Amino acid sequence: MLKALVLFILTYAALLVFPKYRAHFALASAALFVILGILPVGEVFCR
Repeated sequence: MLKALVLFILTYAALLVFPKYRAHFALASAALFVILGILPVGEVFCR
């Protein structure tokens, strides 16, 4: 839970500071959520 919160806060700050690169930070953050095991791979493509 702490990893997710820290990653969320860092992503939020990056989105505010670097608005031109929003998509890049969003994609990187989503990838980190999966790589770190915060979001299981099976739930990424599941409806």
